[in-house]
Amino acid sequence: MEKNFLLSLLPSSSTQSWVGAHDAVQEGQWLWSDGTAFLYTNWCSGEPNNAQSENCLEINLSKLNQKPNINVPQLTVGKKAEISCKVPEDCLNPSADIVWTGIEPDEIRRGSYGVPGWEKSSSIMTFHPEPEHHNTKLTCTIIFQKSIRTESTVILKVRHAPKILNSSRCLVWGDELTCIHPGGPGPSRAEAQKQVQRSSVAARAPPPPRSKSQKRRDTRNRRPDLREVIDNRRQNKPHR
Repeated sequence: MEKNFLLSLLPSSSTQSWVGAHDAVQEGQWLWSDGTAFLYTNWCSGEPNNAQSENCLEINLSKLNQKPNINVPQLTVGKKAEISCKVPEDCLNPSADIVWTGIEPDEIRRGSYGVPGWEKSSSIMTFHPEPEHHNTKLTCTIIFQKSIRTESTVILKVRHAPKILNSSRCLVWGDELTCIHPGGPGPSRAEAQKQVQRSSVAARAPPPPRSKSQKRRDTRNRRPDLREVIDNRRQNKPHR
């Protein structure tokens, strides 16, 4: 609240301003410009550094500590979505600019929230999510008096159906999906040795016994080799 009051008194181009306090008379003893003493301890980043001639109390107005609140609903491909960005709770300046970056919206409209007389600004962005919006960074930036800004960033998560890529080697036939993909990782060395041993044992194992009908059928269907043909001819050749 105090910062908002100071902002209302300062020109829009100011980023640092003296608020009327100093410790020029005695280091560490703070006085208002009218001589009234007060206790104050609030160091900027990197301070105190024991440098000289730092006797004035300044307020840095180039950025805000409060962040805007981005509200993201569940996002589904093709379904209209509205994402809102609210000005920080302590900022009541209705003239703040709200800027979206990260995606191209379909529409942006201003809004407000809070009780009457204490309304706060908000921005509502409308868009239709697409698969490429998944994992996209969306940033909402609040700008006061054209120079003081604060922002928040979210990563969008978009729900969408699986997409079959041409490089996946998958084919769709009616209601069936067929995919060919090399398996991996392969079997371990110990497992591969066990598979080779099982194959060797199976190769040495004798075939199961055959029935008489199978033997007759095998004999009938088997083609005789050349030696058998010659022997049969010799046996059937008449003697002189």
